[in-house]
Amino acid sequence: MRAIPDIEQIRPGDVLYHQRRGLMMVDHIAGEYVGLHRPPGQVRRPHSSPFEPLDVVPALNIVSEYRLCHAGGFLHRFALTPMRLRARLEENPLAVITLLVDDLDREVTPDELRGWMVDCDLLSERRYRSWWTRLLPSLEGSPLWDGEQLLPLPTAGTPEDDALVAAFVLATPRARYELLRNCDAAARTRLLEGCLEHRCEGGLLALLPLYVELPDALESALVELALTERPALTAVLMLHPPPVLLVALAERAANPRHRGHLQSALLALSETPRISTVMGLIELALSGSGGEVAALFLSDQLPVSPGNLLDSIDAPGSRWLELRSEWAAATDWLHSRVAESTLDCAPPKVDPLLTALRPLPAGRLFPLAIAVARVLAARHAAGDTGGLAGARVGEGDAIVLGVSEASTPLLDVLQVMRTLTLLAVGRLPCPPELDSDGLLAHVKALVPDIGPEWTAVASRAMSPDPAWRPRDALDLWEQLEQAYAIARVRAGAPRRAQVRMDIGGDTHIGAGKTRGQTNQDAMFWRCDGAVALAVVADGISVSTAGSGDRASAIAVRVLAERWSQRHNTLEDATPERIARFLRASLAMVNKEICEATLEAAGGRLGSNIPMGTTVVIALFQGDRVHLASLGDSRVYLVSSAGAGLLTADQNVGGMLLESWQRGESPKLGGEGSALVGYLGHFDETGRSRLLEPQITCLTLLPGETLVLCSDGLTDYAATTGAEICTLLESAARERDLNAAARTLTNRANARGGGDNVTVVLARQKLA
Repeated sequence: MRAIPDIEQIRPGDVLYHQRRGLMMVDHIAGEYVGLHRPPGQVRRPHSSPFEPLDVVPALNIVSEYRLCHAGGFLHRFALTPMRLRARLEENPLAVITLLVDDLDREVTPDELRGWMVDCDLLSERRYRSWWTRLLPSLEGSPLWDGEQLLPLPTAGTPEDDALVAAFVLATPRARYELLRNCDAAARTRLLEGCLEHRCEGGLLALLPLYVELPDALESALVELALTERPALTAVLMLHPPPVLLVALAERAANPRHRGHLQSALLALSETPRISTVMGLIELALSGSGGEVAALFLSDQLPVSPGNLLDSIDAPGSRWLELRSEWAAATDWLHSRVAESTLDCAPPKVDPLLTALRPLPAGRLFPLAIAVARVLAARHAAGDTGGLAGARVGEGDAIVLGVSEASTPLLDVLQVMRTLTLLAVGRLPCPPELDSDGLLAHVKALVPDIGPEWTAVASRAMSPDPAWRPRDALDLWEQLEQAYAIARVRAGAPRRAQVRMDIGGDTHIGAGKTRGQTNQDAMFWRCDGAVALAVVADGISVSTAGSGDRASAIAVRVLAERWSQRHNTLEDATPERIARFLRASLAMVNKEICEATLEAAGGRLGSNIPMGTTVVIALFQGDRVHLASLGDSRVYLVSSAGAGLLTADQNVGGMLLESWQRGESPKLGGEGSALVGYLGHFDETGRSRLLEPQITCLTLLPGETLVLCSDGLTDYAATTGAEICTLLESAARERDLNAAARTLTNRANARGGGDNVTVVLARQKLA
């Protein structure tokens, strides 16, 4: 960022930073006033208008209070394309950190870096620690790191003429600005040619606002590059349009395959040029073949009333009156032309965008994902990438990809699985600023019918570490086909009532725990003929009335007693009856923990924190397993498709997602990992009340292994969900389940062991 010495230094489309207001985009400059609005990528209200209210700020305030973000820098990218910045962080974290430090142009401590990563929703608080630990070795010896803090890279002087283009393309955004200050018009044209040749988006974003008219030789090539690959470039060109741009945009608007890219570019525009661009597109689109299709598309870009929109803008000058008049005339003409054209013939059939399918039934996930992977595999085989943004779905789930985009096969694989998972979830904050591991930790609550085969493939494909993902769409296609075959067998498998289970487990206080602390985890399992029970409980450590280890011990004791009394009645019980048994057992546990809490508090809870525990239960009935869970202990199923999560973490983060999914906009405080599901809960009147557990049932196929674990395993044994799943898959290959459980607890201890860790594994006995 740099100071703004004069209002002449800024242009429409520039991104500004204010210490209190954050990022703002320049909409227009009118005399001594500047119109600002929130960049579209930073609008976080789920149901807000696509147009943010316009703020009119005196030019003097702009100069004294705001700073200009470098084109192509961290804040500029975060304002316009936050999801692309997130993808870039996953692929090349060092490059993104360099952009941030370059933007700030000063030393940055790891704590401040954490603040930026978390505040920009690029990383969660929970993930930052492991992410920084993995990143640190790559910083050693780098000029960016002095052992204690991050340093901005120095900017060199102006290079020799022959080296100017190379220096500009390779420079940081801040250095590009310094180079541009010392360049004449001829040198800038050479830089424009060089950036176009090297497809350097950051350099083009810095150069384009300097041109009133583009050189004719570069105009068409630049427009073609921007329209096929770079939404941010398209948006900048809309702010400073060359003559060929609107014609090219109108052609794309009439083609269903290209509209996704055009939508992204329009949404990246500030308010006034967005309206002006759409008005120009309406006129051009309706003047040629396919105009009615384009007109219908363009009218859909403005779901709010244009008249109300313009009336709500409070800005000086007669230009707003002119714009209101022009807009009214253009929209009246559009509506009349569309009405005339649709009187004589039916509207043309246009396949819906892939993203228009939300909410997507869980049963369609695999067929649709396989169809997308199949066509994307052909694109990857041809050396091309991208196209998911504008993908359309025809009859029989036939997929037509959008235009190719600058991407990688690894990033395409992530986007396919994340997009389809979010379609199944339905409504979430837009854009959904949630890392993939966080999404998968809650997806079972958001989509109860989603199967472990899907989460097994998704945990690899959506991993923040590209090394765990399928290599390309062909690899993803193969994994999806295998997982879908297993899911179909599971759905149609006959019941095998006489199957017996083999169970083993291990627990450890945690190598990182200090002397005098206790293991607050507890476990239990028992096999009685064709039925068996396995339990893992993780006591809550912050209790001041009682203790976590006592709560988990009560849970295990009560469940063991209930099992001893009732197991012989469950062999032929219906799923509904088993669900009632599990709920009743959990209610008894909750009651006993609450009574013990009151006893520890002397009869009055007061300001004490009651003791509590998480729990996961697996009740086996032949080859059927019935699961019940409260809290963030987890159950995984390891099958031929991989390890898939069967439970959802019950915490504040999950509750927020469920509220957003219902269309609410809650304002909840506290940490996202704070539990909202546990045993030991009191209601508002001070009485014991069981929170709603997650209960589900599925069939176990031969050779599969069920894993129950406390969060001491998932928090410490690995840094990503994909890595945890790989560890579980490896452990499940061991014949001795007790040894397999010890292998996993030892792994958690070797990686820090900062929490109690408990693992129980179960699988069908070998014949």
